[in-house]
Amino acid sequence: MIVNEETDESVLDYGINEAEVNKAILTEIIKPLDLKRVPLTVDIANIDSVDKETFALVRRNGFGGSDSSILVGVNPFKTVGELIKDKLRKELTEEEKAIGQLSAVRKGNDLEPLIIKKVMENFDLILFKPPHMYRFKEYPYLTMNFDGITELENRYIPIEIKVVTYKGEKHYNIMKCMFTEFSTETFEVTDCSMENISIEERAAHYGIPPYYFTQLQQEIMALDAPYGYLAMMFESDWTLRVYKVFRDPKTQDAIIIEGYKTWQLINKERMRKANI
Repeated sequence: MIVNEETDESVLDYGINEAEVNKAILTEIIKPLDLKRVPLTVDIANIDSVDKETFALVRRNGFGGSDSSILVGVNPFKTVGELIKDKLRKELTEEEKAIGQLSAVRKGNDLEPLIIKKVMENFDLILFKPPHMYRFKEYPYLTMNFDGITELENRYIPIEIKVVTYKGEKHYNIMKCMFTEFSTETFEVTDCSMENISIEERAAHYGIPPYYFTQLQQEIMALDAPYGYLAMMFESDWTLRVYKVFRDPKTQDAIIIEGYKTWQLINKERMRKANI
C-alpha cells in the first residue's frame, strides 16, 4: 500500500484507490447456494476464512475450475502429469507459497469486489458470492468455488471475475465481448456448442483464452446454467468488458471424463504409497 501524494489518499501499490475498493467490499453480498437447485454439496464451509496455505492444500482433494483446462489438454502452462504430481504432494513448494504474492494474483483478489460492483451497476443486476467450496454430487472428484452468481429467469448464472494484465491482453479479442464499459456498441454472441471444432476454436469463437473457457464451463455445469459470463477488467485502459459464453456439453463431457481418469491415477498412486 502507498499514499497518493497529490490527494493524501491511501491507494493499493498498483495505483487503485483503496477507499473505492473498500467501499465495494462493504457492499458485497455473501449468500450460500440453494442446494435443492444445483447438483452440488457443500465441501468446505466458509472457505474464505481458511488461510491461503490451507486453502492450497485443500484444493488438492479434487479438481477445481482452474484445473479443467489442464485435464483436457489446453493449458499452455501445465501438463496433466504435473497436475498429478501437485495433487499428490502433501506440502506446498516454495513456488506455490509465493504465488499469492504475485501482483496479478493480488490484483485479482483485491479488485474482485470492485469488479462485481461495476457489473451490478452496469447491468442492474444483483450479484452474490457463495461463502463455501462445493463438490459435484455425481462427479465427486470435481469441486467448485464461485466469484459471483446472479439469478436470471429463476436460474443461477455464474460470473467469473478476472483482471486482465497488459501482458495477458493479447489472449483476448475485445471485438467479441458482449459489453464494453463507456461504449454503446454491443456484440451479438452466438452458441457454437453444436459445431465440430476443438476446445481452442470454441474459446476463440468467444474471444477468450481456452483456460478460462473451460473454467467457466465447469461453473456452468455446476449450476446447471444455460450460459455464464466472464467479467474482465482490462488493466491498460481500466475498462470493464464482459464476455458471454454458452453451455458446451462436449467440453463439459471432456472435463468429466478426463477428470475421472486422472483422479483414478491419483488414487492409485496414493494407495501405492500408502502400502510401501
